[in-house]
Amino acid sequence: MDNYNDVGNRQTRNVNFGQCLEALNLGDYIKVPEWGGYWFKESGIIKVMTKEGVVLDTPHFQQYIFREDWIIIEND
Repeated sequence: MDNYNDVGNRQTRNVNFGQCLEALNLGDYIKVPEWGGYWFKESGIIKVMTKEGVVLDTPHFQQYIFREDWIIIEND
């Protein structure tokens, strides 16, 4: 995964964070609708790919984990 454009096209919408954690463990990506980037898991650590293609450490989970509008993006 070199940049934002490497994400897959198949998406599952309106899932909870528990389902997202399962998807991350399978190598898929997750996001919420207003994000231009996504979260992914690398070497057991959840990281962020920004829409600009920059990889960052994961932000605070607490403000997102209760959302029910997550999107899972299948990693091709």
